[in-house]
Amino acid sequence: MLIRAIERHGQTCLLALDELERLRNPQAVAVLNTLLSQSPDNLRFAMAFRERPPGLDIAMFLLEGRGETITAEDLWFSLPDIARFFDTELSRRELASVAASSAGWPIALRIYRNAAQAGEPLDDPLGGKETVAAWIESRLWRGVPDDDREFVLDVSLFDWILTLTERTEFERAAEWAERVRADLRQHTLYITPHLDFQLGLAAMAQGRTTEAANRYGRALELARVGHLANTGTAMVGEILITELELERSAHTPRRHAPLVSLRLLGEWGTWFDLYAANAAVATELALHDQGVDRGLAVLENATEFARATERVALINFLSALRVSVLTMGDRVEDAARAWRSDDLPLEDEDCVNFKAYRWREVEALAEGRLRLLIAQAEFDAARRFAALASEAINERRLARAHMRMLVLSMRLEVLADDPERAREHLIAYLAAYAESDYLRPLARERGLTMPLLDAVVDSRAAPSIIDPAIEVRKALAAPGKPTMDQSEPVLNPREIEVLQRLESQSDKMIAKDLNLSYDGVRYHVRRIFAKLGARGRFDAVHRARAQGLLPAEGAEDSLNR
Repeated sequence: MLIRAIERHGQTCLLALDELERLRNPQAVAVLNTLLSQSPDNLRFAMAFRERPPGLDIAMFLLEGRGETITAEDLWFSLPDIARFFDTELSRRELASVAASSAGWPIALRIYRNAAQAGEPLDDPLGGKETVAAWIESRLWRGVPDDDREFVLDVSLFDWILTLTERTEFERAAEWAERVRADLRQHTLYITPHLDFQLGLAAMAQGRTTEAANRYGRALELARVGHLANTGTAMVGEILITELELERSAHTPRRHAPLVSLRLLGEWGTWFDLYAANAAVATELALHDQGVDRGLAVLENATEFARATERVALINFLSALRVSVLTMGDRVEDAARAWRSDDLPLEDEDCVNFKAYRWREVEALAEGRLRLLIAQAEFDAARRFAALASEAINERRLARAHMRMLVLSMRLEVLADDPERAREHLIAYLAAYAESDYLRPLARERGLTMPLLDAVVDSRAAPSIIDPAIEVRKALAAPGKPTMDQSEPVLNPREIEVLQRLESQSDKMIAKDLNLSYDGVRYHVRRIFAKLGARGRFDAVHRARAQGLLPAEGAEDSLNR
């Protein structure tokens, strides 16, 4: 009946369907598929969903060019788009101000343009209160009760705070959160946990770990009291608390949030930070408990979900994380292929482009690229990139990302045989640790870190360095389930070949024997030292024999015959 009525109407009709991820009834999905396949020519569809409902058949429309997929990123106006929207009548200062204040969202730009046409000043952060109020009243609120209007506006501001946090505008996010909190009144119990989660995320990114823990804990308690019908809000708190504890721990954290499938998170309507945090925690724990293959399997499942639901930012994040995991497992060629095949940025500057990527994406891209350059022994290129990434990250006071860069720079210099530079990076990390007690980056490089820490503790450094060095060394040496770096070292086949010759051949002889360059041999030797925690070639051989990587001394060895 509906189809025939639309046909008789003759004029173009639009059927808009929102929050389709809630559509779980197979019969309802079948009805929608029938409507899609048999719709008259004058009927258009607009469907919005965070996750495509199972069974919804829109693939043919996309393949035949009769449909188009638009993500949230596609809806943001770029700077040239904004200029064209205003018919290039804005000054450069006004254009920059409008772009920053609106975040490129069309509805905000429409309000600004209406204000400009009414003669209101554009430096008003609301774009002209009278114009804005009149436009919203006439277009949006017709027939909506006052209480519902207030609640919708409060919730919409949460999305704005989320956008500011992802763009690293943490101070503005905090300012808006306090404004919302002051206006919440009867809705406090619903909105406040989400505000504290956002502000806790900002504190975590900037290394204010105590503040982050307090905000998460307070939000979780409120969620358990006020969100009894929505377990998703409490699970958000569990995920964020587990991520924070893992980052502050040298071992597996005391508390384990039940790892949540990304599809279930989608049903709860969570945002990018939660998907990324959940996937990163699951990967880290898989690496810790079961090794690289399990970590890659976790990432593969997450990436499958991200591609199926067309979450571009999550795909970028997971792809970069996969490169890091591959390099941790010495699968350097696989990591390089993954970087190319997943279309990750080829230029250094693009990896730290905060205008194009969220801060978590930048953190993952920077870590993945630096790990790959180090694994490929491109030490000069790695140093240049580390300097570029650290500058961009420090401008935004992203303490967690900064500390990760310092540890990787330390790793770089150990493998490049420059212990003094490595020590400088460790000291910089210890200075940052006094403010932000993140231990996980050093725990991932435990074998490299402990000898350097010993040297720092035995030095005449200032107490401000010695004290955190002693604390960190104690934490890393504390008993616990071994991490990847603590467990029996994993040497790749080429490193085994080099190790077998260390005692009886010089590096030049090894290079000739294995058809390698001299620098290539030196690179493998340094990696062997790092993995075994050895101070020299004979110490490496001794440790390898003790761990069963080489035959016991005196045993038959064909290489020495």
